[in-house]
Amino acid sequence: MRKIVLFALATISILTFVLTGCKKEPDNTDNAGYYLKFKMNGSWVLWTNAVAELGADLDDANKTNFAFQGASGDMRESFGISLQVDGTSLTEGTYSSDNYFMPGGYSITRNGSTSWYDLSDREPVSKYYLTLTTIEPGAIKGSFTGNFFVNMEDENDKVAITEGEFYLKRIR
Repeated sequence: MRKIVLFALATISILTFVLTGCKKEPDNTDNAGYYLKFKMNGSWVLWTNAVAELGADLDDANKTNFAFQGASGDMRESFGISLQVDGTSLTEGTYSSDNYFMPGGYSITRNGSTSWYDLSDREPVSKYYLTLTTIEPGAIKGSFTGNFFVNMEDENDKVAITEGEFYLKRIR
């Protein structure tokens, strides 16, 4: 369990660092059409400050990791999903959180305090499907469907992120 939490936190931390470190210009600048779009609590959200990575697990060369992470223009919200598979490659296709290690997270900062949400393994369980439609050396395209993320400090506080799509710059 500790390794799972470390993987999820490391992935989210690295991608958040990349996003905040690269944020030198306002949204909607020349981003080559990259985007992360998702439905949260019934409303569509579009972020252009997002990236994806795909490559060998840094701790176990017999596993392959994919992750995407995005942030709002004001950097107060972030959202991402990761996927880990056995083997040295990841192909286009659909992956289910029922069958693969697929951590995800959402965070929001209000009044200087950050709330962290992750997938629930308690009933009702969070369930997500991730479809990778295009994997290229410079970009990854796909979509996802799911149900909700749960506040790590209050299991009654949920954020419904039910569907989305992305076309993201591949940083690894």
